Amino acid sequence: MNGVPAQNTAISASPGTELVDCAICHETLGAKGAIARTICNHSFDKTCLAIWRATNNTCPLCRTDLSNRIIGPLDLHDTLLLEIQKMNSTGRRNAKRLFRQGVRLTDTELNDALLLAILKQDRNGYDTARLLISQGARLTDTELHDTLLSAFLKEDYYGLRTAMLLINLGATLTQQELHDHLMSAFLKEDYYGLRTAMLLINLGATLTQQELHDRLMSAFLRIDCIGCANADQLIKLGAQLTNQELHNTLLLMLRSDLYFTPPSVVPREDSFGFLNAEMLIGLGATLTQQEMHNFLLWMIGMDTSLGRNWANLLISLGARLTDQELHDALLSAILRGNEGNDNAYANAKLLAKMGARLTEQELHDYLP
Repeated sequence: MNGVPAQNTAISASPGTELVDCAICHETLGAKGAIARTICNHSFDKTCLAIWRATNNTCPLCRTDLSNRIIGPLDLHDTLLLEIQKMNSTGRRNAKRLFRQGVRLTDTELNDALLLAILKQDRNGYDTARLLISQGARLTDTELHDTLLSAFLKEDYYGLRTAMLLINLGATLTQQELHDHLMSAFLKEDYYGLRTAMLLINLGATLTQQELHDRLMSAFLRIDCIGCANADQLIKLGAQLTNQELHNTLLLMLRSDLYFTPPSVVPREDSFGFLNAEMLIGLGATLTQQEMHNFLLWMIGMDTSLGRNWANLLISLGARLTDQELHDALLSAILRGNEGNDNAYANAKLLAKMGARLTEQELHDYLP
């Protein structure tokens, strides 16, 4: 075969052959098809021996020199196809080795294998697709479009990764498809919905003003990480609320942080209610002087870093306290600080910055 002397090798797969395990893949000898027998009379799966011979010149069992055993291009070509079709880490590793040896597939074989890999939409499919693309595999415009649609519908990690891969290859969707998938992504209201929405927006997806409005209201009412991130994306797309909605939603954010701020939703000393409030104020949300006054008093009394953040925000909006309220709040903060409350001392500094003062006698009696 391929010019190899008959005494050096033989291919057999007769029914009478006693089958044992292939010493290379450790699977039943002959399960993959033809069996190759070396000059030293050891038998292996033909495809396994082809892979082995790509980088080794000795028998896998006894290390007999097999230099005279020449494996023709057709053997390696078939083996390469088989390894790619496995779509697992071992197959990819063997395929890379064969590619480095100069074994090539036709454009049709590369493209067909790429389509199968992308349609798997899992880790092995994704990694195999990347390998094939590095070797020049491509899809038609129709295949790119259809597989991109399928990837967005999967709505999971590898669906998203596959979509990004396809977009880099030139996949596109119609404006209506972009719109429909963006709406679906925002309605999903989870991590992958958010990441999908960001990807679709980069492709030019848009929503109507009414859709933007409705999705923004829904995002703010979640008061969590996903809602906050979705609100940010929607605002960038041009979402707007009425003045009354802005006012009412800002009040809701304040009340949520006053009465419900579990540690699990307070990252970087900010709650998502506070982060939402900053976005709402950026959209033009306002409060009455009385509302700002009342909330400022309550936030200072919280003795938390979040309360101080709110206090500073309210002060920037024009919130003020009377001299008597400043005095009483400062005295109360100092007394709590003397009891070991570090946040109370921080509040005292904020109040002093706002103009709060104590009498000489109070300073003597209450400061350590």
